Amino acid sequence: MLRLATLLFVLSVCCIAWAGDCPPPSPVKLYSDEAFDLQVFFDHTLAVATTLQLYAGDKLVHSAITDQNGTVFLGHLPDGRYRAVIPRKGTLDVVVLPQRNNLNGPLIMWFLFPKSKYKWVAGKKVAGNPCPNWGLKED
Repeated sequence: MLRLATLLFVLSVCCIAWAGDCPPPSPVKLYSDEAFDLQVFFDHTLAVATTLQLYAGDKLVHSAITDQNGTVFLGHLPDGRYRAVIPRKGTLDVVVLPQRNNLNGPLIMWFLFPKSKYKWVAGKKVAGNPCPNWGLKED
């Protein structure tokens, strides 16, 4: 019984240590004339019908559900700091700068929760995406 308790304790500590290995993603920076358009993936699979909440500080300013392409179009946001949240999945900080860039805004691609640190490609084990990350897709 003591061995089982010790094993469970060690496993729980390992899981906690593994979950904390990922640094928070850097904030997304948008200009005031760029729309906040976001496409969400769960390990390179589109996150369809997923709830997304947008906060300014502690205040909920918008709530949306991703479409069949895993996309949410929130439009232009006033200058300031925001936090996009997918409940129990992840958060992404967004900073809207007061400057304008006079270009079409990018589509932000947010990759959450890879299934594992490794994946199999052609029968070989290769490194996957161990941490949530984001990228920009320019028009």
